[in-house]
Amino acid sequence: MLIAIPVTLALTLFTFFLYGYTLNRITLFALIFSIGILVDDAIVVVENIVRHARLATGERRAFDAIALQAVDEVGNPTILATLTVVAAILPMAFVGGLMVPTCGRSPSAPRRR
Repeated sequence: MLIAIPVTLALTLFTFFLYGYTLNRITLFALIFSIGILVDDAIVVVENIVRHARLATGERRAFDAIALQAVDEVGNPTILATLTVVAAILPMAFVGGLMVPTCGRSPSAPRRR
């Protein structure tokens, strides 16, 4: 997990360089959002492994078998949920300019004169 975030960021920034994207408000929002999804998915998987390890108190099973069963239980739904969010956010890659024209002005934001 500790190596996944820096490697993911490095690959993302390298891809930005190859495709000519710049770091602006939209791309930074997408990067922060994707890091949040990555961390959330890891938390879901680890929590399920811990739950399975605590449930298997009377059984003599190796931790590898417990972890594989726990990941098998939540792996596919977690991946599908991530792909759904990616499909929803992907059109941001084709939006240029500021986010205000895209997302609208916040009602609580002060008006410019």
